Amino acid sequence: MIIGASCSTESTDIAMTTTAAEFSSILAWYLRWEIFSSMHMQSDSLWVYQALLLLELYEKTYSSRNLHERAHIHHATTITMMRRGSFLSGQSPLDTPPTYEKTQAKDENSRKNLADLWWEEWVRRESIRRVAFAAFMVDSMHAAMFGHSMVMVTHEMRLVLPCDDILWSAASGGEVRRIEATLRSNGVSPVPFIEGLRRTLNGQDIYTNAFGRSILLCGVLSVSWHMNQRDIQISSLDMASPKGEKGTNWRRSIAKAFDLWRDSYGNTSETIPDDMFRFWGSSNSVLGSRSTLYYLAQFSLNVDIAECQIFAGSNRVLGRVISTHEVETVQRRIRKLWAPTVEARRVTFYALRFLSLVFYESKNRDQGCDRERITNYAASTRLFPVHRWVLYSAALVVWCYSYAVDGPSHVKTSAGTSIDDHIQEMNTFLARTENIKSPEDVAFHRLNGCAGMLQVLCYIFRIGSWDLLLEGADLLTNCIKLIDNLEA
Repeated sequence: MIIGASCSTESTDIAMTTTAAEFSSILAWYLRWEIFSSMHMQSDSLWVYQALLLLELYEKTYSSRNLHERAHIHHATTITMMRRGSFLSGQSPLDTPPTYEKTQAKDENSRKNLADLWWEEWVRRESIRRVAFAAFMVDSMHAAMFGHSMVMVTHEMRLVLPCDDILWSAASGGEVRRIEATLRSNGVSPVPFIEGLRRTLNGQDIYTNAFGRSILLCGVLSVSWHMNQRDIQISSLDMASPKGEKGTNWRRSIAKAFDLWRDSYGNTSETIPDDMFRFWGSSNSVLGSRSTLYYLAQFSLNVDIAECQIFAGSNRVLGRVISTHEVETVQRRIRKLWAPTVEARRVTFYALRFLSLVFYESKNRDQGCDRERITNYAASTRLFPVHRWVLYSAALVVWCYSYAVDGPSHVKTSAGTSIDDHIQEMNTFLARTENIKSPEDVAFHRLNGCAGMLQVLCYIFRIGSWDLLLEGADLLTNCIKLIDNLEA
């Protein structure tokens, strides 16, 4: 109800949008305490974790800054409760489906009833496994999106990947058993998450559905984040890397794994028929489409979005005030240590490709975007907050690189121009970037003419009601002033 209310109205009806947002916020504000008050802290109740994850999803990606921060604080609590139960270990009887033979009745008269009970238990156990993976995806993706610290690690996910879609949509226990027998006869068996992640990192494809592939991408994201944290610790302590290892080696392997994931995803359906979590991994999803997840992964591998926000002038990141010393440190690191690197050129290349994919590549490619398309995009994407946040991240990356390397633009954007003028400026800018065919090409192009594109994004973000994007629009406005060499 909370998520639905925040998505149910047309963005052009400002009064209704405001009312729906207030309704969702009021329900969400009291719901978490009601859940905690009505459950045992070591509960294995499926509904508890479904409710907590959906609430966290709303609070982080649809709601106010206060609720976003609250969800960040309580995220670790949800994961800790899962660890204390049986959701992640795979050792409890609740985690693995029983064999049908173990539940077969000796009495023919009771066999049908026990078969129904077996199927209900099978559905429950598969649901529990999917909730655990959904929590893992939220943990990995929100760390990549917002700069949060990851709470979970890949080796604790001792579970097999979700079952095949045809199994999950089966209408009876008998149908489940028949499909399982057919899959086994064709050499298809459940794949443990760790095994699937190992194959992905080694460049080997696996058989799984779209949900499973999205889980594997989050697994690679998790490995990337933890490897980066290791490098930061080694660097801060002035320690030598193990056996002379260079930081670029693991980044190269992770980048290849992302590309393999993108290519292999094309062989699976975008839609996941999952009643409770049907929007995880689908093309119209809360957690993002295939392309959105891929570009988010590339961003997280090559840049620190929190540092980009500080470089752009944000005085508060991750709930804390940024000191003057930290601002100076980040500015020095962005200009001297990050901008000249191949990682900076690579992430800028992917950011430009994503922006072009959203706004420029269409049937009317020669004409680019127009106001109608921008307006329709702004209205329709109210349902896809992750997509808009990745769009914001892409624009921030392009601005950071261009401002650090090229400085203010030599072409000023008039403050009084209309949205149509800004759209035309964006089309001109994106058309020029079409000549950039590889990350190496980025070094030979000036990208500080991006102010018109930033203006268009500010227009889109301010139509929505998500506080973080409204703050993002304010930060991009500051970026426009800086790159136009105006008083920021």
